[in-house]
Amino acid sequence: MKAIICAGTHGRAVVYGEIEGDVLPRPGDNVEIKNARMVLSWGGTSGLFGLASKGPEKGSRITATAVAVTCAVCEALMVSDKASEVIDAWPNE
Repeated sequence: MKAIICAGTHGRAVVYGEIEGDVLPRPGDNVEIKNARMVLSWGGTSGLFGLASKGPEKGSRITATAVAVTCAVCEALMVSDKASEVIDAWPNE
């Protein structure tokens, strides 16, 4: 499943990628994220939920892909197919 995981101090690290299973991890869980990209900013998108629903908009910055990362979950969001397509195609910052 494609997901956005908020991790790090106060959940400020926003990481997008693939997680195993079909259930979102709970806060405090450690999760491996494959094909991970960090979302540095999401421009005019309607917040984090808009990012998960529609994907990034002009002015967004998303890093190159890391093969895998492990994060401690603060918050987890399932990403729509539409948003996944947009994020996957977004240029590296």
